Amino acid sequence: MSLESEVDRLKKNLDRERITVRLQQQTIQDLENKLKEYQDKSNTEISNELELEESQLLKEQSTRKVAELETIIKENNQQLLALRNNIQVYEKQVTENHQEIYRLQDVIRELQSSLTEKSSMIDSQAMSILSYKNQIQKLQKKLELPIHSNSKPAMKPYYRKPQPLKQHTINSMLMRQQQKPSDTQPSSSSGKENEVIEQLPRLQPLEKPPISTSSEPTESTRVRHERIHMHGETCVACEKFYDTIPLPDVHDQTVQYTASERIQLHSRHRHRQRATTPPGFWDMEFGSPEVDSTRHIRLT
Repeated sequence: MSLESEVDRLKKNLDRERITVRLQQQTIQDLENKLKEYQDKSNTEISNELELEESQLLKEQSTRKVAELETIIKENNQQLLALRNNIQVYEKQVTENHQEIYRLQDVIRELQSSLTEKSSMIDSQAMSILSYKNQIQKLQKKLELPIHSNSKPAMKPYYRKPQPLKQHTINSMLMRQQQKPSDTQPSSSSGKENEVIEQLPRLQPLEKPPISTSSEPTESTRVRHERIHMHGETCVACEKFYDTIPLPDVHDQTVQYTASERIQLHSRHRHRQRATTPPGFWDMEFGSPEVDSTRHIRLT
């Protein structure tokens, strides 16, 4: 702004100097006319010496005035040339500043485009993370669901209960063996105890048998076909609340939807224009049908 104001000021000064030059030229022309008149008078009135002297004085004055005016005109021309040079310099600076402004605007646009791309990538990644979380929650719910009544009950894992050993029999056997080390033939009681020890089963660490996977948990939903093909209704409140900038598609497609459009595509309103406020405007308490979870993403 300072450069433009300086240029305007210089242009105004230049116009003023031009006006003064024109006035000076006009005065010179008037003086020349007067000189001619005085010359005519001097030619007609040669006899009159006084008039000749006056004419000479006028000539001298006019010549002096003309010389002064010529010097003034030269100085004004020099000032005009200097002002023109300054104006050219200022114009060059203005053009350079405009070019710099255009370059900075291009840089800002590139940065904005990169920011929008990064934000779109972040949004797409966030949407994919949400979809993965929803899939994980669905799988966890399926794993936590009880087995259907029509399916075969899974076999309970069999754990072998170890038979408890009587500690006093082992201790008594060891005591008897220590008391009678020289006896080669054991008594009837010691033989019975040896038979009892040999008959006891060998204990092994508990191993859980593999759980039978013959029956998988199934999800029972009523009116399955109608719920799969149930279309969402248009909600004006949802459109007004979620009508924002276009969101990127999860599968890196070129089509971009706004949040309101995506909700209208994937939401299932029970009734037309059910709620006027966004919180709780749909209910998802019924079981979702078994469809490809990667095909649609529900914004919850």
